Amino acid sequence: EKDKKGILVFDGDHEAWTPSSWSHGQYDLHSTAQNHTPGGHQSVYVQFPDGEWGAVQFAGPNHKAAEFKTISMWVYPTGCDIEYRVRFELNGSQVGVERAVTAVPRHGWQVNQWNRVELPLADFQIPGSFDRIVLNSNSPKAISPFYIDDIYLSLAHP
Repeated sequence: EKDKKGILVFDGDHEAWTPSSWSHGQYDLHSTAQNHTPGGHQSVYVQFPDGEWGAVQFAGPNHKAAEFKTISMWVYPTGCDIEYRVRFELNGSQVGVERAVTAVPRHGWQVNQWNRVELPLADFQIPGSFDRIVLNSNSPKAISPFYIDDIYLSLAHP
């Protein structure tokens, strides 16, 4: 769903891109336990596996990275140890570099409440286009479960 300011990637109640997951972790792509969207009822629950890698991903249409300024999302951590990586792919292959999301830049997570995460797309150094956004574990160590909602790509020139 594109509007004047950007593109909705995921909202638990309005899937714009197709969510999926991989690994032995626990994922609920339609969790009703938490929701950030006003009037909404769902988000994605993520519990990365202990000792292995895991991810939740969102597949959509091909877009040029230069069209966008930021990617933003809302994260509901159930513990202060939440960390994950964001990467972009095209046709199943990584484009650009991954960026880690940890508590450090925000001086700690606000646990059991929604935290806004916003990352400049320029930081990913994507050379051309992408058609998938992947949120994967930062390492094979266990972290607390968390929820993701309202993933949005904001236009560079609205």
